[in-house]
Amino acid sequence: MSRPDDSAIGRGVTDWYQSLGYRELANSATNGNNGGNGSNSVNVGNGGNGGNNPSQCTFKHFNSCNPLKFYGTEGATGLLKWFESIENTFLDSDCPDNLPVRRATSVLQKRALTWWNGEKRNRGVDVAMALPWDEVKRLMT
Repeated sequence: MSRPDDSAIGRGVTDWYQSLGYRELANSATNGNNGGNGSNSVNVGNGGNGGNNPSQCTFKHFNSCNPLKFYGTEGATGLLKWFESIENTFLDSDCPDNLPVRRATSVLQKRALTWWNGEKRNRGVDVAMALPWDEVKRLMT
């Protein structure tokens, strides 16, 4: 059995992204770059539709996607795995750009929840909830 070459794998990734409706990611996979935005991150809040469907990401719908809970005791590797998992849940739940922090922090438990409650107390709830997702990730590391 022969191993597929990189171009065949790239075409497979591109086809997969296109089948899911993620045209920008498909183009990035084809071009071998990051979409020209200087970042390797996915716009987690767009859900493939530009974030135009906020009614789809209700708390109930988000939780039906079974987001991974985070306790704050999992260590660095566990935190990175949680980031990947929760960002996939953002995509799966069609989470718009204004809700990732609210949805992600809803699954914090024990030590992590205590930390987040402290952030809300220090910053004010409205300010804490308005933080960009990338800033919350930076604060958690």
